[in-house]
Amino acid sequence: MDADVLIWPRSWAGRTELLGDYRQHGAAVLGGVFAPEELLRLREKCAALLDREALQDPPAGHPRLGEDAPRRNHVVHLTHKLPEVADVLFDPRIVAVVRDLLGECWPLTGGLFGVVYQDADNDEGSSYRRIGWHTDWQSGPQKDRWPALTVTIHLDPTGPDNGHLRVLAGSHMWATPESRATQRASGSLRRGGYGQMPPPHEMPLAHEPLLGEQALPCAFGDVLFHDAYLWHAASEARPQAGLHRRHLRVGWYSGPEDQALDTRGFTRNAAR
Repeated sequence: MDADVLIWPRSWAGRTELLGDYRQHGAAVLGGVFAPEELLRLREKCAALLDREALQDPPAGHPRLGEDAPRRNHVVHLTHKLPEVADVLFDPRIVAVVRDLLGECWPLTGGLFGVVYQDADNDEGSSYRRIGWHTDWQSGPQKDRWPALTVTIHLDPTGPDNGHLRVLAGSHMWATPESRATQRASGSLRRGGYGQMPPPHEMPLAHEPLLGEQALPCAFGDVLFHDAYLWHAASEARPQAGLHRRHLRVGWYSGPEDQALDTRGFTRNAAR
């Protein structure tokens, strides 16, 4: 089914409205932050780095984000390999919005993935073509670093052709149960969200349409903020050659800071 568009980008001058979007919907978009030339240069460097790493085995303890595919489509710990990425992802305007939303918090630059460059394409060998329904909190409900949010800078525009984020607005307010995998391991049922009301229906297991879902397309250079408790998925590009959905991504967390490598602390929380 065709999803309605959820929200449109706000400018820095509309920061108050942007914060309102996030608190109401669980996501918000900030536009007009960067000069296109700056991001195009950075995209070229990230793409070259991915080309060098794509056919290599991932380093020990760093699993592929899509373990079942032959070709990796991401670069982890990007700020360690391409330090200038930090100037963009940690631009003072972005950091100011994050701290308005989370308060005292910290970005995950270490751990299993750290800062990530990712390129979603529709090649069958790709490790990242689409993502099923999930919340980011479900990747580690046993951790004490929540609430959290993710910042994504779009190095391509997103839309029906190359895929876009699919969200269930307001779902960050539900008390969403952890995934079946972590529930079996813990023997109990943990819930994550800002409210006490359980979801009105179960989360889909994979990529199927969800009643009430909305599209969240972004323009080149848009900065997306989305909450770790928000139900979201990513659509797949249409079957055309040469379609990409490239972006930079970093998570911000409000609990005690922990940058340690923890190979047992990540649960694969979304179908790919």
